[in-house]
Amino acid sequence: MVISRIGRKSKKKQAPAGEPPVLTPAAGFVSGKTSEGRPSLYESLRGRDYLIDRTTADLIQLVLEVPGIKAVLLEGPPGVGKTALTEKIAQWLGADYIYVLATPNTDEDALLYKFVPDENTKSGIRIAEGPLVQAVKKAAAGKKVVLVIDEFDKTRPSTDALLLDLLQNGRVALYLGGKEDVLVADPNNLYIFLTSNNMREFSEPLMR
Repeated sequence: MVISRIGRKSKKKQAPAGEPPVLTPAAGFVSGKTSEGRPSLYESLRGRDYLIDRTTADLIQLVLEVPGIKAVLLEGPPGVGKTALTEKIAQWLGADYIYVLATPNTDEDALLYKFVPDENTKSGIRIAEGPLVQAVKKAAAGKKVVLVIDEFDKTRPSTDALLLDLLQNGRVALYLGGKEDVLVADPNNLYIFLTSNNMREFSEPLMR
């Protein structure tokens, strides 16, 4: 997991320096391209008018290219471009984009289920798939998916355990109709981004 602090100012003043070194050996970058021959994430972001330093972009690309579920936590004050970065990364990956904005009332159920008005039910409401379920199903079906939980630090602390299982095992468990249904994603298709404004600390297992 990469923790990238976006938009924070350094406490110490440093002398002007040239462009940070490119992480070419590990990422396999050649002349600003990936090993697949497409532009690197850094070049793609610059081409989409998103300003980012090369080292941060290369570090994120390293995470996105490793096997298994990829997870990135973006920390920084509001308005510095954390969410916009995830949108452009999804475009670079050619992935479906699933976005949810967390609030102080967001708990596990809010991430797993949606309650949708439906005149055909007695209660006037039906239960639909929430963002985590949608992401897991798409990834299991062979599609690349970027799942973004924006301002995750606003969620209830109990949601950390739900997300931990998703990060470790690529799975979510649903309880509908009195039975449990476990869904498992193809880990190589799932990219998870959390953004945080430092409203609360996350559990140690989740951070690890």
